[in-house]
Amino acid sequence: MLKKRLFSSSKPLKVLPLDTRAEPSSTKPFLSSVVQENVPYEVLWNNRCYYLDGSGGVCESGYALGTNAALTCIASQFAGKNYRNATSSNCCIWTADTYECYGMNSNCNSAGPFSQGPILNGANCLNAQNYFSGQLTLCVSG
Repeated sequence: MLKKRLFSSSKPLKVLPLDTRAEPSSTKPFLSSVVQENVPYEVLWNNRCYYLDGSGGVCESGYALGTNAALTCIASQFAGKNYRNATSSNCCIWTADTYECYGMNSNCNSAGPFSQGPILNGANCLNAQNYFSGQLTLCVSG
């Protein structure tokens, strides 16, 4: 991973990833307008934003379908989040993968916030291939 050194006259050097900027008194990275904190429907992970929506496999401009692998890492972080635009009509999560392996056991097809995140085989969605309009969809920023 490329590194960038940030210099401060009164503090030791700090090595941060190239895609971050920090003030001398802070190690908190600067987040661009695309990657924001505390958005009520997005989860920030690996410098990308993820959201769930009842959009039937369609993502907002600048977003694409996320993967089951990403859900393995971030599923629990959706607790307390909301749908981005529309409530779903199917509990299995449409991803970029061939099979739907995650689903919502609670708050399925009802308004958020979600009391828990998606679960592997949640709502009996192990290796499902539903692809319904209004289906719960995982999207990730480009």
